[in-house]
Amino acid sequence: MFGLFKKSKIVRKSNNLDDTTTKWFNGQKVKIKSGTTSVSNRRNQNRKPKNPTWFRETPLPVPSVEKKQMLISSSNGVSKVAILEGPTLVQYYSSENTGKSKVGNIYLGKVKNVLPGMEAAFVSFGEEKNGVLYVADIEGSTKASKIENLLKPDQEILVQVVKDAMGEKGARLTGQISLPGRYLVLIPNSKTKGISRRLSDNERDRLDRIIRKIKPNNFGVIVRTAAEGVSEESLKVDVDKLVEEWETVSNYKSGDAPKLIHQEPDVFLKVIREHLNTTFKKLLIDQKSQFEEIKDYVQQTSPEIVGIVDHYQDELNLFERYHIEDQVKKALDRKVWLPSGGHLIIDPTEALTVIDVNTGKFVGKNSLEETVYENNIEAAEEIARQLRLRDMAGLVVIDFIDMEKFANRRSIEKKLKESLKSDRSKIQVGKISSFGLLEMSRQRIRSSIKEGVYTPCSNCDGTGLIRSIDSRSLELLRTISEISIRENIKKIDADIPSEILNYLVNQKRNLLIDLENNKDTSINFYGNAILRGNENKIRAFDLNNNELNDLAKVLKKQRQLLLNLDKEITGFNIGVNAGIDAGQSIMHCHIHLIPRRKGDVEDPRGGVRGVIPEKQKYKRK
Repeated sequence: MFGLFKKSKIVRKSNNLDDTTTKWFNGQKVKIKSGTTSVSNRRNQNRKPKNPTWFRETPLPVPSVEKKQMLISSSNGVSKVAILEGPTLVQYYSSENTGKSKVGNIYLGKVKNVLPGMEAAFVSFGEEKNGVLYVADIEGSTKASKIENLLKPDQEILVQVVKDAMGEKGARLTGQISLPGRYLVLIPNSKTKGISRRLSDNERDRLDRIIRKIKPNNFGVIVRTAAEGVSEESLKVDVDKLVEEWETVSNYKSGDAPKLIHQEPDVFLKVIREHLNTTFKKLLIDQKSQFEEIKDYVQQTSPEIVGIVDHYQDELNLFERYHIEDQVKKALDRKVWLPSGGHLIIDPTEALTVIDVNTGKFVGKNSLEETVYENNIEAAEEIARQLRLRDMAGLVVIDFIDMEKFANRRSIEKKLKESLKSDRSKIQVGKISSFGLLEMSRQRIRSSIKEGVYTPCSNCDGTGLIRSIDSRSLELLRTISEISIRENIKKIDADIPSEILNYLVNQKRNLLIDLENNKDTSINFYGNAILRGNENKIRAFDLNNNELNDLAKVLKKQRQLLLNLDKEITGFNIGVNAGIDAGQSIMHCHIHLIPRRKGDVEDPRGGVRGVIPEKQKYKRK
């Protein structure tokens, strides 16, 4: 499974029978015995043997894989965390994509807009996109509260990110701050008290008695699943640490918004805090500095399991040794194979993720119903793993293969729910419909692995499809025809993709000639190898030399006038807007003379200075 076992292969030949060495070959530590066949004839002893013996590498046994373990590897400034159940990767985190996450960070934000119709406000917190804060998430709000009575534009407010920005949506914010610890979550200015429902009734009762003793005044507490079996002393240490953390956060200075107040720890410490418990049998770290840091952290927070923390010192990379990267690559594939030969097709969309279950190569033995049922059972288990591994979230629709028996459908639902019990995210699972569809939802907090690794294709805008050359060519000709009629333009120049130019010249030459003759317009196409997809750059007019000279004179006079009025001006930017790309519906030449002043950035960019502040990049921050 997962390429853990490799076939032996030839590595070298030798004339020495007694030579035995241990070396590394293709990621495996091997013992090599070398030598040649015996030579019976003494006359041939000094000759090169005709039939040398070729000896093969023998892979050493695959490392023993504990029932559940965590691997942490760091290289080139990127930290990666893998959680294994047996040899199977079930969760994967990387600072390369999760490091961009702002979830858990606390900011001093500034209210930009208040929208009573949406019962929400847009808050600037230092990122490119403003975050969204709903009235229900404002500290001290009630069901009857109106957001316009709680927040005003330019008001400073302490906010925490609960969901990262995704696509066109800004980050989801909350004013109800919470500080996660190893065993519990502390909520300032709250009376909340909750205990994980995953724990048994007896354990919940025990923890409830402890929390009543140690809960500080004016703080709410939510006890996590990791607190199972933890002593009162350890819980008290966690509470005291979080109270101290809140004191630091609450001592912010007003007037500095937007500003980062508190940042979540590195990805490896965050994963340890969220996931590590007594069910893990091993925690391996390959970097010495991280090993010491993690061991100290576990010693402080969970001394009872510090013994599972170990420093990996083998010559082979930790993730390569446990075949993690291979499994991550498979997690990004659209098709996922099942043990019996069936497969899943996973297609994420903007609105939801669709998972299609297929029998593939699996043909079964007895009946169609039995074959389909066995395939669906395997699919239910694998889907639960894929949800965690890919960190899929939002609405998920699973198209199981149709089953006639009601009992089989209920059995599949039960299997899926059982497989999802180890998932820490909030999940709701529906029932299989008469069409074989099952709807479920999984809590969305951050981007999935695929969203963190891939970017949408610039050619197809992430759709996976582009228009045919014929269709794109005809659309281009229609656009040029409309421009020539609307503006009565006599000359049109267009930069177009090279493949479109070749197609027009070879296949649509007559249309081009007719277009020029009928519109009395000179049309010039220029092939551009850089342009892709539907990109075109159309220049519907050009200024003649006399017009250019006149404009230069005007700009020179205006420049001198501004220099006389403002001595702080150190230079000028010239902005020229013309054509469709500039958003013009009526074609005209549009020029801005934009002054640069002391304190500006080295390469100022943006629109007219001060007119649209959020679009300009002049002043240093």
